Amino acid sequence: MGVWNVDDAKFGREKAALESALKKWPDTSKWLKGINVGSESLYRKEITASKLAEQIYGLSYPLHMRFGVEY
Repeated sequence: MGVWNVDDAKFGREKAALESALKKWPDTSKWLKGINVGSESLYRKEITASKLAEQIYGLSYPLHMRFGVEY
C-alpha cells in the first residue's frame, strides 16, 4: 500500500483512504503486507527527511493504536 505525500492536503486524503480501507476490511492479514510512505518524494528531494519522518510517525502511530497495525 502506498501513501503519497506530495502536500499536506494530499497526504491527509491518502491517510483517510487508508483508514477507510482498514475499517472496511479489518483483517489486514488478507490484503496488507506493508505501507510505503513517500520514499520516491524523498529521492526526488520534494520533501525533507524530517517532514517525511513526521508524516510516517503521524500515520503509523494512529494506525497502530486504532487498528492494531504493527510497525
